[in-house]
Amino acid sequence: MGMLVDDLLLLARLDQERPLEQVPVDLRVVAVDAVAAAKVVAPARPVSLDVAPGTGRLIVTGDELRIRQVVSNLMTNALTYTPVSSPVVLRLSADIDSGGQFARIEVIDSGPGLDDDHMAHAFERFYRGDTARTRQAEGGHSSGTGLGLAIVAALVKAHGGTVEVARTPGGGATFRVRLPLEQRPAVEVDDADESDGHHEVHTDGHRVEQSGDPVGPEPGSVGPEPGSTGHETARAGGDDRGEPATNLTPDSIALPKK
Repeated sequence: MGMLVDDLLLLARLDQERPLEQVPVDLRVVAVDAVAAAKVVAPARPVSLDVAPGTGRLIVTGDELRIRQVVSNLMTNALTYTPVSSPVVLRLSADIDSGGQFARIEVIDSGPGLDDDHMAHAFERFYRGDTARTRQAEGGHSSGTGLGLAIVAALVKAHGGTVEVARTPGGGATFRVRLPLEQRPAVEVDDADESDGHHEVHTDGHRVEQSGDPVGPEPGSVGPEPGSTGHETARAGGDDRGEPATNLTPDSIALPKK
């Protein structure tokens, strides 16, 4: 009863569109923890994590606790409604299309799957599939309140994402979540002064000055001695050997006699 009340209160808050916490969330970390938790609940079950090649960083902005709840509910659903020997795969990938950049989370099982009617109602509150598919979750836990997928749908929507269910090729069900990826700060370039090629580049709050002209000696200056690099580093208090710095004044420079 306590779990049911908690789920109903969460849905009520989401219905009121109360703001969620907004922090960077690493989906790779969330997925690793979800797979580890599933293996504790079902140690004999083949449960694995699959990250698509070339996926890159998967950081989304949102409430980490609630995003973890989304993944946990989907994993629990797969463990509850599939045979003990049926594999469950949590897959991560990235989607880039005209709508933007998204992280894709898929929970894939090879169980009996869902027919068209069940897929149409899967995310409704208190909806349960065919009673023949409903059983106790592994480990003796109850199969839930009937609100798990409804909470998934509400939380994903609150994070600006989408969720859907499809048939797994060869049998089973695949639940697919798409969440907007965090937008990394763009590099800002100030207008360049074309007269001298000088401009400033701002990256992550740091300013770097750049010049299009190579640095070289001014006309009339004396170039570096043979064998030297032409570069010197001035350090306050002395040189690299710990010797005191020498103050150069016009009187201390010996000029050649004519």
